[in-house]
Amino acid sequence: ILYYRGIVFKSKAYMLTSCQQKADSMLKMAERFCASCNESEEELSLRASVFNMEGNQLARQTKFDSACVKFLQAYNLYTKIGEKIKRFNVMLNLADAFLREGACDKGALWYHRSLRLADSLGLPKSQCFPVYYGLGQVYMQLHDFERCDFYFDRAGEYYDEMKPYEKGIYLNNRGNSYYYRQDYKTALKYFRRSLAHALAHPEMEYERNLTMINLGEVFLLMNQTDSASYYLSRC
Repeated sequence: ILYYRGIVFKSKAYMLTSCQQKADSMLKMAERFCASCNESEEELSLRASVFNMEGNQLARQTKFDSACVKFLQAYNLYTKIGEKIKRFNVMLNLADAFLREGACDKGALWYHRSLRLADSLGLPKSQCFPVYYGLGQVYMQLHDFERCDFYFDRAGEYYDEMKPYEKGIYLNNRGNSYYYRQDYKTALKYFRRSLAHALAHPEMEYERNLTMINLGEVFLLMNQTDSASYYLSRC
């Protein structure tokens, strides 16, 4: 079980460095092992971690319906064995998948549920910033920019404590919030910060290309076609 926990962890490393085939290969190894397992808490915990990572992989491929199924399977197993911290993390993934699918109501529901769980566990606010920037995205899509800024500002208070990929999520989505209100100059500021951050981390290929798509679109909307062509051709 310890060995296959390592395999699942390795799959996450491959996913975050955009090595999708290797990540899939690691997960299939762990999946085959889980199929032969019993129902002990350790084995169920391992199976839940496999479901969670499969959901992450599917979400990266924009297969959000399938990702939600995997995240719910992971959530139910973590609930069954009482692993509340891991359940909190899966709830964030589930909320994000619903939101990216366009289901703002379900996304908001799971973000608020995760906040209640964090409160009951006494988690420090510094661990809740993914919820804050998630709710920022919810209100961004609903065009409630006052609440959108409120939650993004709360998340931004913990910017220095974010992991590199979390900083990428924050900067990119903060830029999107200004894109939605057609404030392209401010959106450009955040997208440029996001690209500089991704370039400082060569493994962040996915984030780098996503940001260049956004830069290309913003430059196009600002009638700067040369700059738009430059970024869109690069990605």
